Amino acid sequence: MYDSYVRFTTPSVHFYFLNIFHPRKNAFGREQYSLCAVFDKNDPCIGSIQRCIEEAYQKGLDLLADGGAVPPLRELNLPLGDGDIARPQDIRFKGKIF
Repeated sequence: MYDSYVRFTTPSVHFYFLNIFHPRKNAFGREQYSLCAVFDKNDPCIGSIQRCIEEAYQKGLDLLADGGAVPPLRELNLPLGDGDIARPQDIRFKGKIF
């Protein structure tokens, strides 16, 4: 399925909302394992993750040779969120990317 993998190593990550030992039912009733990884905004790993997202988006566009309608990358629900914007009340997310 995937033709390449990327591994990231960072000393500064925190995990919240861990559901890694037992699955938890999501909003649709399906059981799944999950966690929220929180990085400092100045972590060099964030730039690498963003580049991977952009490369995956471009690869997806290339696969759609028929020119199907695809929203711009900035309009998609991406896996990285800005804690200062998405969760301004939560001190754990201040100055962080999750």
